[in-house]
Amino acid sequence: MKRHLIFIFALAVLFCAATAQAADRPWPRTADALSRWQGEKQVTLRTDAADPFASETVRGLLEMLLAEGYAVRTARVDVEVDSGLILDYRTAGETPALILSAAADGSVLAMERLGAEVLKKQPAPEPATPPADMAARPAPVSARKATGAAKPAAAGGMVSAPIELAGHPRRITSMAGGEEGTSRIALLYDDRLETVRLGKQGLEKTGVCSSPIEGSRALHVDTGDLDGDGESEAVAVWAEDLRDIYQGTDSLVHAWVLDPTGPNGNCRRSGDLSGYVRLVADTAYWQEKGVHEPFSGAVRRLIAEDGGYRPGSAVPWAGRGLYAATPVSPDRALAWSESGKLQLVALGTGEAVVGGTLLADLGTFAGPAVASRLESPEFRSGFSREDRVLERYDPLSRRMTVAGDGAVYTISRHRSGKVPFWTGPSGSDSLVRIVREGGHLSLERPFPEVDVYLIDFALIEKDGKAPTAVLLLNEKEDGSGKAYLLPQEAR
Repeated sequence: MKRHLIFIFALAVLFCAATAQAADRPWPRTADALSRWQGEKQVTLRTDAADPFASETVRGLLEMLLAEGYAVRTARVDVEVDSGLILDYRTAGETPALILSAAADGSVLAMERLGAEVLKKQPAPEPATPPADMAARPAPVSARKATGAAKPAAAGGMVSAPIELAGHPRRITSMAGGEEGTSRIALLYDDRLETVRLGKQGLEKTGVCSSPIEGSRALHVDTGDLDGDGESEAVAVWAEDLRDIYQGTDSLVHAWVLDPTGPNGNCRRSGDLSGYVRLVADTAYWQEKGVHEPFSGAVRRLIAEDGGYRPGSAVPWAGRGLYAATPVSPDRALAWSESGKLQLVALGTGEAVVGGTLLADLGTFAGPAVASRLESPEFRSGFSREDRVLERYDPLSRRMTVAGDGAVYTISRHRSGKVPFWTGPSGSDSLVRIVREGGHLSLERPFPEVDVYLIDFALIEKDGKAPTAVLLLNEKEDGSGKAYLLPQEAR
């Protein structure tokens, strides 16, 4: 009996000691999850603290992680991590918090708020917004590798780390002007057009224009000096989907010339142009949508007239839709063949130039789709109402931009979604340059690849130097995931 009492007393002592030890640990749930983790012993400590190593909380977390045998690196809150664990320490809000998650799938392993008993010996929480010098610091090496950033500073002094964006911008273009060391960018969303200033401090919003129609979808955006006043205007193209259960879905195409920095919020510089618009070499072109096809009729120049804009005379366009061919000389254009190869064609007839096919595989790219009602319904398997197909969706082509040096830049898409026996997307996208030498095309890859989807891009050309690219990236192929901007310099 006496031995039993001694044994029970010993257990009680051990329990009290363990309880006291747990009470002494300021982050018990996090510590327990760390000790149970069976994967890679690596943690990325992300924090919004202005000076992480000056924070007693951060130093305490580092001591705990190192004591558990983890390799630790620190990063800003917007840095993407693809391996090991992520420990997020947030000071913003009424109560600071810790969140421990697995980088591979984002699963949360532990979460706890840091109450007064934990913080009573700590200094006041650091400000949530980092100062300018921290905002411009490059991402850790692993994050730069994952997104393709190769240099700590981009041309013109812009930050070269990936910049996380709010919402889901669908298209991007650059605008002329901007202060020294900055660039002006326009982002097209489904419901608005935003202009931002991109520099060492990251992004600063400078203007916004709401879409003039309800329920719009972003299709395309370009910028240029359309009226010769020395200032850039933006041309935004949106789709309005009309749905009918008996007739199917039909996309109406709208476009406006906009100036998001206009006085008193007056953005519009034109009426509804009721068609597609695109700028090539500072000239604007227009084409309408057909009743049963995505493009119809001739491509026409867009003319500034009487304070507005209207479609003018027809121009040759290689027999293609507005975005499927790109003029590169008075008689030649780059266009896509039926087999998906890029080729040099006659601008007037659309016939392929002998020896002008680019053999390199640029992958399959699908931009925003436009719906057109079919003249006659098609049927999938039976003849019931549910088996009818009433419309066809045609995706727009990838952007092709003619630079000042005559080269054409476009997207190489080799990233794909989930495949059998694979856990997620694989492959990389990149921005490529196509050079025309006589009647032949050659491909150059001057920009680093990115391990996310390259949705769109903008070129910034200054002082006759090689263009700097600003990539619009997204974690999902359709642009519905987390979005980023990434400036890149050519290698």
